[in-house]
Amino acid sequence: MVFNERWFRDRLYAVKKTQADLARTMAKAGRSGDRGTISRLLKGDRKIDIEEISILAKFLNCSSDEIIENGGGAVVTTTRSANHHQFGDTDDGQISTDLSSYAPQQEFTAIPEVDIRAGLGGGGVAQMVNATDENGYTTEVEDLRDVWGFPNGYALQELRVDGKNARLIEVQGDSMEPTLTTGDKVMVDCSQKSPTPPGLFALWDGLGVVVKRLEHILNSDPIKIRIISDNERHSNVEELLDEVNIIGRIIWLARRV
Repeated sequence: MVFNERWFRDRLYAVKKTQADLARTMAKAGRSGDRGTISRLLKGDRKIDIEEISILAKFLNCSSDEIIENGGGAVVTTTRSANHHQFGDTDDGQISTDLSSYAPQQEFTAIPEVDIRAGLGGGGVAQMVNATDENGYTTEVEDLRDVWGFPNGYALQELRVDGKNARLIEVQGDSMEPTLTTGDKVMVDCSQKSPTPPGLFALWDGLGVVVKRLEHILNSDPIKIRIISDNERHSNVEELLDEVNIIGRIIWLARRV
């Protein structure tokens, strides 16, 4: 069973929301909120549990009964028996493939992954986005690649970042090797634009997004910064601070091994 597409679109229009808003809402609730997951849910290719029905009902400002009546795929319960001592087991001894009911019940910080390639030396071809929603995200629906959910304790205490100031981007190029390589995901804290202390930053170079190492040149007047490529095959440059468009500091890295 799939969602009645017209009903779903009418509900989105009525509450003035988008599928990107739904993705962020799901991520904040600790559920998978990428657009692929949302699409599979709406097509009935993914099971929906009771808690997700409640989230959808609140998001669409309707009753849980309306969600069930208008589709959403097969519904499964998230109630776990007290004698379930093994992760993923069920009453009949079979291993459950639905792990959503075993996820830690904690609050999450939703951080959007923007569909921008950080060109490490190559300049990149993506454009910066400039639309701001009610949550403070400067992303448009077509520019939202995914939404990542980070446990609040980790985001706030370890990364010390507010979700509305953070973006995830994928990088490419070789100018920052071996520090960063093509395909790495980095988190940009857009509230940190000062190159003191030195560190990795995302910049807008007029053509695209680049990631470089920045350091303040001591006693320079007017203030200048050194833009550094970790790969020795690429040159370093010096620029006036006022002439460099700093997007934010890189504070987190994910890499496939």
